[in-house]
Amino acid sequence: MHVRIHPISVALALGGLLFTAKASVSAPALPDTGVFAPVAREYQARLAQLSAATGAPTAERIALLLATGQPGQAARLSSMLAGDAREADVARARVLLATQDFTALAPVMARIESQANGTDAERTMRLTWASTRDDAAAIDSLTRAAVVGHDDAHMIPELLAAGRQAYSMLDYTRAEPLYQRALAALPAVVKSDSREAGLRATALTGIALVQQKRRDWDGSFATLGRALEDDGSANVLMVLTETLIRLGRTEDAIAAAEWAVKLAPHNDAAHYLLGNGYARKNYTQLAAALADGVEGAKEAAMYRVLAAGAAIIALALIS
Repeated sequence: MHVRIHPISVALALGGLLFTAKASVSAPALPDTGVFAPVAREYQARLAQLSAATGAPTAERIALLLATGQPGQAARLSSMLAGDAREADVARARVLLATQDFTALAPVMARIESQANGTDAERTMRLTWASTRDDAAAIDSLTRAAVVGHDDAHMIPELLAAGRQAYSMLDYTRAEPLYQRALAALPAVVKSDSREAGLRATALTGIALVQQKRRDWDGSFATLGRALEDDGSANVLMVLTETLIRLGRTEDAIAAAEWAVKLAPHNDAAHYLLGNGYARKNYTQLAAALADGVEGAKEAAMYRVLAAGAAIIALALIS
């Protein structure tokens, strides 16, 4: 009997072993200049905010932990959230989505979906949940009023979701105007880590995706640079990798994916890209690098798997 294993599944299965490898086998230093300057700047600012945070856990602190690649700590704190129950549910849903714990997420989303008049955050989570489940009918139903309406400022999550669905259905001439409408309804200058910053980055990233399909690589690079200034997130960085590859900037593309892994350790696309041809070492170099530092049962098991050529993400984690 032949068993077919999806590469991403192998990547995530190996992840636990890889992250426990000997400290001397370390990840490469991430660039903090050029296109990555806003990413590094925002990352450091968020870490500083976390260091200054005291008192009971808040939804804002959990959001900062997720944005700095600390989903485990975010999950621990989310269980201790008090105060507004609806805000707490949204915070927990974001954590469960980031850690891909869809079984635990389902009942939380049921509570969010039961709210008759959803907040912007609740509506965004409903749309994200529908997208995660590939529920195109639900997205169409939830966004129809926004698409045909004129109250763009209050329907930005719906416009963005409709744009993404149009893009997924290869209807780029419909997708771009929806993203542009959302962008036009947002302030031109936004505060870092604000709701508007994330929404602007999402709209700009959607526009960049359409530019990629039109093979406007310079245009998409410029648009994604604006998106990173608003929100240096893993989602923006992973769209950027495609543009950088097409521009012949392979080293920068690898760095963008490495940043994405740092900011979102469960990001499937980032792990897959880094182990599926875009890496700094080949299998022979990887085996040599690991052989010097193999200690203990876990490390030895990891080495045997990697030496057999089954590695998906390990190449990216070796400097």
